[in-house]
Amino acid sequence: MSTEYHIEKTIKSPQATVLCLVATEKGQFLASGGADGVYLWNTKTGKQLRQPGGGGFRGDTTAMTWIRGEDDADEALIYGTLRGYLICWRQIKDMTDFEELYCLHIGSATEITVLDFDPPSRRLALSTRNGTIQVHQVDAHMLLHGHISVSIQNCDARAIYFLPNGESRNIMVFGCRSGKMYSTTPVAYLLQGNDGSVIESYDAGGIIGNATMNAAKDVFGIDDPSQGVALYRVLDGVKVKTLPVKATKTPRPRQVAFTQDSKIVVSSSDHGIIYMFERRDGSVSKLTTEGTAWVQTVTTANVDGISTIVAANSRDVGTEMSKIYIWKKQSQPLGAAEIIENDTLTLACKNWLIIGLLVALLTFNFSHMLSLVLCIWDLVDSFWRGMMLFT
Repeated sequence: MSTEYHIEKTIKSPQATVLCLVATEKGQFLASGGADGVYLWNTKTGKQLRQPGGGGFRGDTTAMTWIRGEDDADEALIYGTLRGYLICWRQIKDMTDFEELYCLHIGSATEITVLDFDPPSRRLALSTRNGTIQVHQVDAHMLLHGHISVSIQNCDARAIYFLPNGESRNIMVFGCRSGKMYSTTPVAYLLQGNDGSVIESYDAGGIIGNATMNAAKDVFGIDDPSQGVALYRVLDGVKVKTLPVKATKTPRPRQVAFTQDSKIVVSSSDHGIIYMFERRDGSVSKLTTEGTAWVQTVTTANVDGISTIVAANSRDVGTEMSKIYIWKKQSQPLGAAEIIENDTLTLACKNWLIIGLLVALLTFNFSHMLSLVLCIWDLVDSFWRGMMLFT
């Protein structure tokens, strides 16, 4: 499986710690967030784009999501920070530069832990460290209008997703208790999209670092820092299997993601390896980085329709620059002899096809001309015989 992916680019980021990564829907832009704010990258060239500003008083960047309307040509990035700020950057029309639209303070100085955007309903969901869940309506100018604000006691959300269930757009919240990864309380909540009330809760064993979900495929995956990726059914919350990822250091949350229409489960690690699992049979393949450092941060995208995996080093603050790795899926290349042979056969087939078409055309024209001559001959003969009867 790993032979299907090749390293496309390695980007050196000024950030010592990359806490989150997110790519646009079509994969043109990549945002990396961490202690030094947000950096923007062109995924095709690997070049850094001009950014409106740094982290400053807002604190570390802790959550990000791209926003784009169905008819919008330009992208917008919304990100949250450690001190509870929500910032929006919008792409300047017909340029790759971005400008800052606004900076809002959400409620208190509590960290914004997760964000998700639902394009069909144009709703933005977020959660803070103290268990506050908010849903905002995003208008055509990227401005926010409050829709829902509720609190879930002892819920420290690690991921949040909208469900495609009509206009109500119910919400799945994956969390842990009071910032502790080990808990006996339910860690997954299904919320009513209209008012935020809890419909149902799931007990996923009480250990969670991160989560990913594909409702259309009836699957969500939870990072268990001590074991690996646990897969569950969305429909009933039943655990299906655990995909093992070895922990070689003190357990920390690892980010997880789906790719290839959720056929592949991707997990980061604490030892420089990105794990790729076949979701159905659990077979595993590995992508390696340049060492054994933490690679807790991972995301997936489709760049020009090609499955792409992006991961970053997660170093301690104050150390050297981090690296962002971009892998792309590739098909098995043909050898030189096969290419020449195939080209020769293709040319020969084209030549025979042209000859066949010419023969068919000539035959078609000849037969029509012969029929026309015979028809005229019959008419002349009939006319001549008629004239002979009158003489």
